[in-house]
Amino acid sequence: MTSSPGAEDATDWAAFERSLGDRIQHVDGNAVAGQLAQIFRGDMTAATGRCRHCTSETVFAEARVELDTSGFILRCPSCTRVLFTVVSNDKRTWVDLQGIEGISLPS
Repeated sequence: MTSSPGAEDATDWAAFERSLGDRIQHVDGNAVAGQLAQIFRGDMTAATGRCRHCTSETVFAEARVELDTSGFILRCPSCTRVLFTVVSNDKRTWVDLQGIEGISLPS
């Protein structure tokens, strides 16, 4: 996956996204429900997480997702910062949860 620009400024991020053109597809969290279910062993579309950056509580199905052939990035719909990243190849899957304080699953 392509890394983000050095500055976390929203203007820099918008310019970076425009420079990517059609390489990244923007969808909602429902588009990666299958991959999330494989990783977390259950339906994650109703799960919520608290953004480490703005403390907003987000339902994963409503998160903004940047999807490409190697994986995806879930972004907070409130502040657009990265909640978590998933990257896979034919042998492994890497999950980075640095942008999320915790995950809450419905009973």
